[in-house]
Amino acid sequence: MNRTPSPASRFDPYSPLSGVVQTVATGVFTLIDPAALKPCTRQVLRTSMAVATGAFTAAVLRYGMSRGFAEQPAEALDTSDAVSDSGAPAPAAAAEEPESARRASTTMAIGIGGGMAAVTYGWLVVGEKIDAGIHRALAGRGVERPRVVMALGAAGLTWVLFEIDRRTRDENGDVPAAGDETPS
Repeated sequence: MNRTPSPASRFDPYSPLSGVVQTVATGVFTLIDPAALKPCTRQVLRTSMAVATGAFTAAVLRYGMSRGFAEQPAEALDTSDAVSDSGAPAPAAAAEEPESARRASTTMAIGIGGGMAAVTYGWLVVGEKIDAGIHRALAGRGVERPRVVMALGAAGLTWVLFEIDRRTRDENGDVPAAGDETPS
């Protein structure tokens, strides 16, 4: 990838800052052993992780949509039919369409974020069973601190997948179409 979009942006999913945040969060959350927690505490943990996932998803979607609005040329809005009471062209009519589109895209981002939160919550329930199996397997093989090993593995895998995804994007952050040359 020739260019990383907005490296300092909190909501740019391909910035190095975003990769570090994702990697650290994965490692930190993996250190927590859900089997050692009380049921109500597990519920709070699942809910907080699901809400964080939903919020991050909504923020990233909204960022992407706002970037799309910024890239739209001004002449894309046809204001030739919009006139004020005095018969002059009405510039306010042109502003209504983007505002309603922004509201709709924000609503859509929140809806998709909420859906991701629900899916995340469901997968966390399944993930706790998988987590317990990995923990038992590592402990059974004599690993002294299985949670640390699991956290390092999860964080490392998160960074590798982040880098693979980031490097396969073109300069606009899009995945090249099948058959297109991958950027270097």
